[in-house]
Amino acid sequence: LMLNNKLKNMALQGRKSMKWVVVKFIADGKDYSVIPTNWLVETDTDNLSSCSVKYCKWPPKRVVTSDDLKFAEEPDESWALYKIKVLDGNKTYGNFGKAWHKR
Repeated sequence: LMLNNKLKNMALQGRKSMKWVVVKFIADGKDYSVIPTNWLVETDTDNLSSCSVKYCKWPPKRVVTSDDLKFAEEPDESWALYKIKVLDGNKTYGNFGKAWHKR
């Protein structure tokens, strides 16, 4: 149990520099989500405010939980590509909870 907690704390410390954005999925025009910036495609995530993000990667599982979004797993080839629009003027959030409440 202690090892699990130690690993979890190490993972969380590695995510302190993680950022999230609020996006709208273009395909249906109604779905919104908070996604980690490492899921964005075709963008310079270090200079997000001056670019136009058009796509994101999304895990193949049907239900993506807030924990999945918070822990920002690295996407792989099995993930689907979705057309999106980043909202709030491409604003990034260093705190998942703040981004979630903007959604």
